[in-house]
Amino acid sequence: HAVPGTRTGLTSTSIGSSSSSSGIGMAAAKPIVAGKQISWAELCSQLLGPAGRVRAQRVGSLWGGYGSVTEVAVDSSDGSGKPHRLIAKQVDPPKGTGVSHDRKLKSYHAEAAFYSHHAAKAAAVCAVAQPLLVDVSPPRHFFFLMSDLSEKFPEQLHSYTLQEAHAVLDWLAAFHALWWEEVPGQQQPISHNTPLPCTAAAAGHDAEDGGLAAAAAVPDSLWD
Repeated sequence: HAVPGTRTGLTSTSIGSSSSSSGIGMAAAKPIVAGKQISWAELCSQLLGPAGRVRAQRVGSLWGGYGSVTEVAVDSSDGSGKPHRLIAKQVDPPKGTGVSHDRKLKSYHAEAAFYSHHAAKAAAVCAVAQPLLVDVSPPRHFFFLMSDLSEKFPEQLHSYTLQEAHAVLDWLAAFHALWWEEVPGQQQPISHNTPLPCTAAAAGHDAEDGGLAAAAAVPDSLWD
């Protein structure tokens, strides 16, 4: 979700950080929407109306090679003004099985639900990238086209002053407070003092390490 100073704002669900530099800086492949490949120019014209030149450049890869992140610049039809900047994320997971694979897919479904149903509400209290298009095509293709927060927050910070750190905490507090009473069964926060449930194997490992919870396994219920 979007902290000012980041590209679009997906944290646990997702845009994530690049796992590889392969292809970064190159022209982006055409997007696939509703099961069909379409040009960037045609897609932007359908969503924004008449547009001028459209440039799309791959700027990152998703965790585990599950897809790519593309920066899109759209000129106005008459060439006046600054280009409209967008961020696209195309997710094409490889075939796979196992807990890690299932959690990644679940995270993209959660992201699609957030941008489809909740991003507009969040924008009323904090800066959140707004979707132009969210496409989920069975069995496991996802495409997101959203506003680029760097238009409003152009600085990409790598360290923070105390005042800037407070601004980040204010954003996090506002974002979480918005949903606090809407999470079923969530009566109190999970704080740094709240032990997470762990497996029996992890509990045994912790006992050997003097009670450290580093090996505790986060249950699937916390992802739902």
